Amino acid sequence: MAYEPFISKQASLKTSLFVGTPSVSWCGPGFRLPREGRAASSLSPNPESKIISLTFGEPKLTPVRDLISRSRTRPTGKYPCWKMGRMMQWESIAELKAFRLLDCDAKIRRFVEQPCEIVYIIGSETRRHYPDIYVEYQHEKQLWEVKDDSCASEADLVARTKLLTEGLKAHGFTYRLVLASELRKQPRLQNANILLSYGRGSIAEIDRERVRLKLQRAGSLSWGGACAGEYGPNGRQILCRLTLEGVLMTDMDQPLSANSLFRVAEGAR
Repeated sequence: MAYEPFISKQASLKTSLFVGTPSVSWCGPGFRLPREGRAASSLSPNPESKIISLTFGEPKLTPVRDLISRSRTRPTGKYPCWKMGRMMQWESIAELKAFRLLDCDAKIRRFVEQPCEIVYIIGSETRRHYPDIYVEYQHEKQLWEVKDDSCASEADLVARTKLLTEGLKAHGFTYRLVLASELRKQPRLQNANILLSYGRGSIAEIDRERVRLKLQRAGSLSWGGACAGEYGPNGRQILCRLTLEGVLMTDMDQPLSANSLFRVAEGAR
């Protein structure tokens, strides 16, 4: 059974924000500060629009603002994140779906909601923007803004996306506008829900060894075999957990069925 969102209240998080010209505040391992004195216009596709500062939360990789409060009129909730080992706050169903997809993608090292504040000038206005999700791959760092498809053509959103897509390259980030239609695609989302439903719990070393020996002999394991108890009484939990860990892989773009195969993931030991 997939985890269902629930509504909760959480005390406001303390944040440490700094606005400079241009600057990056808090930069943990892998984050590179721009050279002192770099012209702000170099971060912008045109001289009237520019990024002023990029500020991350303290301590590192914590949200810079709290999403859940009684005063908010839109639905919000918390997601029990397997990868990050904590509850993560969401403010739209599309964000909740993004969390589930990111949580079961073994290529992603970590992700965090509301990771930073970006201060920028567009036209003659100074504005603040809080990307929805920071996503870290082994060799790439992304900032996601999750939006409903109906917002995709709004002039302000288009202008901001263009500015940040170009400007954040100087800070080492890829900026992405991720639409709700992309996040609700099936069967990927349903497969993610199944993996998370069965794979959150730990598994015994003897189960890992049993699976390793079977993979040596057969080269792959089937979902049908797991459901039939061929890999022990916790076969489904074992396959799902090892897939979440990146030890096994399966085709997430095909519906999970009795014929679905799990193989050793590329690069896994």
